[in-house]
Amino acid sequence: MALDPAHRPYGPRLATIRRRADFLRLRNGSRWSGPAFVLEGKPRHVSCDQPPTPYSTSTRFGFTITKKIGLAHERNRIRRRLSHALRLVKIPTQLATWDCVVVARRPALDRVFDDLVRDFATAVARLARAPSTPVHSVQPPAAEP
Repeated sequence: MALDPAHRPYGPRLATIRRRADFLRLRNGSRWSGPAFVLEGKPRHVSCDQPPTPYSTSTRFGFTITKKIGLAHERNRIRRRLSHALRLVKIPTQLATWDCVVVARRPALDRVFDDLVRDFATAVARLARAPSTPVHSVQPPAAEP
């Protein structure tokens, strides 16, 4: 008997970021830093011409875990722990069209799992309060008559 994807016992599947260009676009976005990870995010530009799909109306997440953190099995364990903790957090509707990158740190390997979930809840709430447009956006000079 197959499980219904909507009722997975360990939370819904995360929409993930795979392309390098998407990761690079998220640099210098809204950011929350904690002991186990850094969460960066920016709103995604959704085209009005195309009908919405579940993929285009959900928050997408990417994970960055460098080789400096540890061996392959440690990096994989960190990624699994972080993604599972993130699946247990309710994502606010303000972040429905955002892309976020989780940059792992070494303490994510040994941090108490409940603390990871609390950290993600705090980080997501912080991103939800962030402005959708950059505060320091450069305005073009006004044309003189």
